[in-house]
Amino acid sequence: MGVIQPIDAIIFDADGTGIRKPSPAAIAYSLAQLKVTGNRTMHVADTRGDLIASRDVIVPGKEFEGGQNLLMVGAAWGYEGRELLEKGGELPDGAKVEFDYIIDQPEELVAIVQKHWRA
Repeated sequence: MGVIQPIDAIIFDADGTGIRKPSPAAIAYSLAQLKVTGNRTMHVADTRGDLIASRDVIVPGKEFEGGQNLLMVGAAWGYEGRELLEKGGELPDGAKVEFDYIIDQPEELVAIVQKHWRA
């Protein structure tokens, strides 16, 4: 399954930690469990709070096109829906952040993975 190979782990929540999401602490905990810094990471999220939490923890680098090491994918079928996800969010320092992709179906992740994680 070529598209599955780049996936090291899927983390749904920071179970057992008492950390509520969305939270930068939950993102940092997840990365620590994987023993990674967030380099070349894709976060699939269904709220703008998730977007803000990830952007607050993972500092942009130069791993992907566009000079970033985090791809944020908005799941339009989730809690907030496409209209709210398209508005993006604002970091504590006032910087505006947006999703790199907003998708309507999970199957659309295949093309994103194939584009960014070439063997």
